Amino acid sequence: MIAMLITLSLMVVVFTLMRQNQVIFATETGVTSMNENIRAAADLLTREVQAAGTGLRGMTAPILGVDGDGEQGDRIAILIGDPSAPVAHVRTSPISNGTTQVLLSSPAGATHVGAGLSYTDDRGKVQQLYQGGDRYILYNETHFSIVRVSSSTIRPDGDVLVSFAVDQSNPRAKYGDCKYKPAADANGALFARLDGIVYYRFDKDRQVIERRENHEPWADVASGILGFQIRYRTLGDDNTLSEPSDAPPIDRESIRSVVLTIRARTPDAEPGTPKYRETAERFEITPRNMRLPRSGGDVEPHPS
Repeated sequence: MIAMLITLSLMVVVFTLMRQNQVIFATETGVTSMNENIRAAADLLTREVQAAGTGLRGMTAPILGVDGDGEQGDRIAILIGDPSAPVAHVRTSPISNGTTQVLLSSPAGATHVGAGLSYTDDRGKVQQLYQGGDRYILYNETHFSIVRVSSSTIRPDGDVLVSFAVDQSNPRAKYGDCKYKPAADANGALFARLDGIVYYRFDKDRQVIERRENHEPWADVASGILGFQIRYRTLGDDNTLSEPSDAPPIDRESIRSVVLTIRARTPDAEPGTPKYRETAERFEITPRNMRLPRSGGDVEPHPS
């Protein structure tokens, strides 16, 4: 009897320890999954915020945002150009006569191939400029319009006449006053090949961060997300950095960094249970291309 009692006591202790270890293991597994979700979203956002404005020389507005205002999560849009494609100067503002057209000076760095222009990308491959179906961005320092080329013609004087339609991937009005206005913005405007526009948003009901590239469907990036906040650190008139602000600045040229805060929970665990955990991580990301000068070998000064 004594031996049985000792054996039973040892078995109770062993099974109690095993159960505690199982709970600890399940909790640690959930915490690892939670951290991986945060890291996946943060890594993607970091790469794309750092790349904002690549290939869009002189553009000071490659990052746009929407303040979620409490219950609704924040949103961000990031413009990324083709760093290898030459940038052309706009000689005339867009003309609308059934189709929309813009007259460009022949960009420095482009090569004439047959009846068109080409350039060499960063992989050494020859790419055609202004081909039908390709997307470009017509922009000045603060305003822009994403367009899809329908055709292009090289004129005898070397200028290029490009016909296009406004593309559906342009940000909506809630992203602020970014729409290109031909009458006001034509002076000094540029025309560059767009690599992509990337959007991020937070779906509170599904607890996921979603990503959308160009005009494709939304795709899940991270799950188990409780909050998604984007704030902006700006440079003031006195050349000092501000504290991060919730609302995207009207003067997007003043943005110096994007402060990202993600709150997450352990997946497959309900609040109040031993396996449930929450965490919040903050990342500050500095764009690399926000203030590249407009002047350069591939952009002509605007004619007087």
